Formats: sequence, structure tokens, C-alpha cells
Amino acid sequence: MDGIHASLVTPFTATGKVDAESLERLARHVLEQGAAGLVALGTTGEPTMLTPEEQGAVLRVCRKVS
Repeated sequence: MDGIHASLVTPFTATGKVDAESLERLARHVLEQGAAGLVALGTTGEPTMLTPEEQGAVLRVCRKVS
């Protein structure tokens, strides 16, 4: 796919959990602003600090949006 693929940061709640609602809003916003795709868990460093379950949650949100 051609175009810009935006690297997403993973938002967290005040208690340190992945904030799926904020991530979904961010992903939708980036795509609505013209990004051709999303890059999750690839460039911002969070993957090394997330559990496999948290990584799965991030990927599910991004798949749902795109």
C-alpha cells in the first residue's frame, strides 16, 4: 500500500493499562487525516514493555479501525 503509514504510540490509563478507547480514537483520527495505514507495536518501543495480552489488545484495536 502506498502512502504514509503513521506510527502510533500506545496510550495508557492512569492505572497503567492499555487505553483501548483512546487508541481507537487516535487510530481513526490518523486515518481520517489521510494516513494510508497504521504502524502499531513497531517503532515506539512499547512492545518490549507490554505483555502478549496487551500487545494483542493493541493489534485488535488497530485491525478493527483499519
